[in-house]
Amino acid sequence: MAAETDEDKIGPDTGKPQPFPTPPWESIADNQVVHDPIFLELVQGMYASMPPKRQMQIKRLGEQNFEYVRSSRDKLLSKITDKLCNNAASALFGGSEKRRAVFVLGESDSGKTRALRELVARREEFKPRRTSAGWAKTFVHWEAPKPLTMKGFATKGLWACGYPVEPNARYTEQELFDLLKTQIREKRIIFMWIDEMQHVFNSKTNAEVQNVSDIIKSLLQIPGWPLHMILSGVPTLANFLAPEDGDRQLRNRSYLVHLSKMTASNSEMMLRLQERVMEKAGVQASETNTPAFMERLTYASFGAFGTMVKRMQAAASEALFEAEMARFGSTDNVEETAPVVVGLKHYATVYELETGSTAAQNIFLAGVNEWSSISPLAAIDEIRDGLPKPKEGRRQRKKGAE
Repeated sequence: MAAETDEDKIGPDTGKPQPFPTPPWESIADNQVVHDPIFLELVQGMYASMPPKRQMQIKRLGEQNFEYVRSSRDKLLSKITDKLCNNAASALFGGSEKRRAVFVLGESDSGKTRALRELVARREEFKPRRTSAGWAKTFVHWEAPKPLTMKGFATKGLWACGYPVEPNARYTEQELFDLLKTQIREKRIIFMWIDEMQHVFNSKTNAEVQNVSDIIKSLLQIPGWPLHMILSGVPTLANFLAPEDGDRQLRNRSYLVHLSKMTASNSEMMLRLQERVMEKAGVQASETNTPAFMERLTYASFGAFGTMVKRMQAAASEALFEAEMARFGSTDNVEETAPVVVGLKHYATVYELETGSTAAQNIFLAGVNEWSSISPLAAIDEIRDGLPKPKEGRRQRKKGAE
C-alpha cells in the first residue's frame, strides 16, 4: 500500500495533520469481542488444567455463545436497513429524504443488540472505504452513557468518531455538539448506531429529554452531510415519538421496528427455530417438540426471545453432556451413534441453575395443568419473603405535642 500523503490526513481544530484511520478495523467484525491477551493467557491455563470432559463442555459453550440463531426478525431489520442505506446512496441522484433514523425497540433480552451486531457485521455498506481524502470508517457504534447528560452524550459520540475528549474538558454543551457534527463530517461517518438510548429518560426534566430530541434532529440535518442513525433501546424509548409528549418532527424523520415479546401465537415459529437449534447441535427434540411445550418455555422466559434461544441451546448442551458422561462412566459399549434426545428434564436442569428453583417451583417439572400457576420469579419471591422486614423508625413527636 502506498504511503499516505498530506491529502490522506486531516487536521481538526488544532490545525495539525493527523493520520486518518487505516484498515485494521476490517479484520475485526463488529459481532466479535476482542479479549485482552493476558486474559486469554490466564484462561488458557485454567482450560489446560481441566479434565477432558469439562474441556468438551467449554469448547461447545464457546461455539454456542458465538453462534447466532437467525429468525424472521432479521429479515425485518435487514429490510429497514436497506431503506436506510438506499436513502444515503440516493444523494447521488438528487438527494436523500428526511427519514434518516431507525428506532429499534425491544425488551431486555429480546435479542435486539445481538441482532443489530450481526446485521452490522454482514453489511457491505457499513465497511470502511478508501476515498480520495483517505480511509473512512463510515460506521460507528456507541452506547448512550448512564446517567445521560448532554456533555456526556456528546463526549461519548466524539470518542466513537475517533476524537477523544476528556469528560472534564472545558467545553460548553453547544461547543461539544458543534464539534461532534464537525467530526462526523471530517471522519466521514455516514451511519451511527447509538444503543441503550432509553437512558435519556433518566433525565430529570422534560426539557432535558427535549434537548436530546433536538440534538438527534440536529445530527440528522448536518448541511451537505446526511447522517443516518440507528437508535435502539427498551420500549420506553417510544416516548420519544409518542404523539402526546413526543417529538412530531423526530417521528416524521424515523422508521420504527418493535421486537415485541413472544406469545403463544408465536409457538409455531419458535418450534421451527428450536428445530434448527437442535439440528445445529446434533441432537433431537422429543416431548419438547409441541406447541404446548413452546407455550411453557415462552411463559418461563417472560416472552424474551433471547432468553428462549439461550435455553434451547443450553438444553441441547445439557443433553449432550449427559450422553458424554454415560459413555465416559460406562463399562459397557454405549452406542455412540445413538441419537441424543432433548427432553423436559434437560430444560428443567437449565431452569433450575438459572433461577434457583426447587422442584416444586420448576415450571418444566410441573404437570400440564399446573405450570401456568407457578411464577417464573417463585424462587426469588420466596427468598425475598424470608428476609427480615425493615423496622419502622420511631415517629418523631411534633414540637409542642404533649
